[in-house]
Amino acid sequence: MTGEGSLCASFAIMRWFGGRATRARLAMSLSCSALALVGLVEPDDASASEPDGSNLSRAHDAYARGAAAYAQQDYERAAREFATADELVPAAVTLRVALEAVTLADDPVLGMELIERAHREPTDAQLARAVAIAQQRFVHRTGSLVVRCDDCLAVIDGSPATVGQPRRVLPGVHTVSVQRHGSPETRLVPVLVDDTREVLVRARSPEGEALPPIQLSPLPPSVLPPAEANRGVSPAWFVAASIASVGLAAVTVWSALDTTSDHQAFENQGCSATDKAGCNALASAGQGAQTRTLALGIGTGAAIVGTTLLGAVAVRWHAPTGREVGLALTATSAALRVTF
Repeated sequence: MTGEGSLCASFAIMRWFGGRATRARLAMSLSCSALALVGLVEPDDASASEPDGSNLSRAHDAYARGAAAYAQQDYERAAREFATADELVPAAVTLRVALEAVTLADDPVLGMELIERAHREPTDAQLARAVAIAQQRFVHRTGSLVVRCDDCLAVIDGSPATVGQPRRVLPGVHTVSVQRHGSPETRLVPVLVDDTREVLVRARSPEGEALPPIQLSPLPPSVLPPAEANRGVSPAWFVAASIASVGLAAVTVWSALDTTSDHQAFENQGCSATDKAGCNALASAGQGAQTRTLALGIGTGAAIVGTTLLGAVAVRWHAPTGREVGLALTATSAALRVTF
């Protein structure tokens, strides 16, 4: 085993028995990965594909920048640098650390792009684990935009896009500009989760005719998967909890009024100034009413909070399997359809 190999093996043993890696151990881990990256491309192969080996050199530089950013806990920049290194010189070890960094950065767009890269070749156990963790984090958090046209330039959210190639984006409204002749034509395009939205530009118009407008592909309603559709309790529970909360609030109001009445009777008898006959009974009744009102107030507050959480988190506000929640969007309007 070479000196570098022995060092990497020693680090692996330290991390296995030492628990969470410190920054020094993390730097050593990334250095070992960099050594692996160096060995992925033989000098002869690099010279054959690119005489000056610039891709390999740029990949090393990007990896080094990513390792430095990772050590500083700048996971977003680390993920971008590792992704660049993997794009220049594809390697399982580089893709793995890129996935680990992007998961810590919580970047769904780059995360899904890296997950798609993992399909290019068989994965080892470590890469497969990183892919599984990233998929669990980023699933159902992105959509896609693709521009289709002949002999044109496309820009999505200010960044150049490859025509005909889907671009991962976050759900929401995105700016798409297409330029073929003269000034670019811009549209706002809505994208839903897990949907691919196409921006279509028709064939080139004859000389002298105005260019046809951009056409947006129809956006289908978002249908909840069966597992999601059957999750949660019936809205009837929320209705029942709401009625109970209103009833408890009404009792609390009555108790508060009764307490006020007892206090007024206590004052009218002059019990606050002298100890007349019957004052002890009025004082005892007032204290009991006050305690009861306080308990009812606390219970009412808890019921209102519980009902709110029930409606926001636990209630199934859509129909069971076979029904759907639909959101239909166009360039000028939006419509929401809910059935339950």
